[in-house]
Amino acid sequence: MKIKFNHLKYHESKRHTFRKFLIALSILILYFIYLFFRFGSEGLLVGIITWSAFVIATPIPDGGLLIDFPIRIFTGFKMILTELIVWVIAGSVNAYFLITNPEIYQETFITSVFYQILTRSWPGWVIIVICFFGTFLSLYFGDELLDVVFHHEREKYHKHKNWHRGLVVIFLVLIFVLLYYYIVHEMGLMLI
Repeated sequence: MKIKFNHLKYHESKRHTFRKFLIALSILILYFIYLFFRFGSEGLLVGIITWSAFVIATPIPDGGLLIDFPIRIFTGFKMILTELIVWVIAGSVNAYFLITNPEIYQETFITSVFYQILTRSWPGWVIIVICFFGTFLSLYFGDELLDVVFHHEREKYHKHKNWHRGLVVIFLVLIFVLLYYYIVHEMGLMLI
């Protein structure tokens, strides 16, 4: 179902998603500007890697929303389907940079932590798997959000929201463990 532009203003559920999209887009634009001034043209590459980190290594579709939402608005394609393409693009970007220019991941804190997630099977790949399921569960709810007018009409969300919250909690625990080990390693400390 294609969404009309006045729905973004008058439908409670669509307005909510549109605000999230605008916030994510604003943050992305400001971050890319910052990266450009800090790293020059290489800042664009760091920005693309950062975007892919938000696609692959967070259990919510924040990075993919920037592509999924406009496609849903203009074509009516479900965001859960376009997110598959987004994941393929993000994975391809990282495969390319891991092979050709792995040093670029050390430019920012976010990309260096993301490098650790990508290159360490434990707990990095576990985080990616959890994020995959969390992202697609979020989009399952997100598509429903764009199919209704009011939040209380969301049957799928109310039925499965505890699964989604559980995945987010597991992700947060794993990311804190990973950050802890990363910081300890960077400080040169030995773990028992």
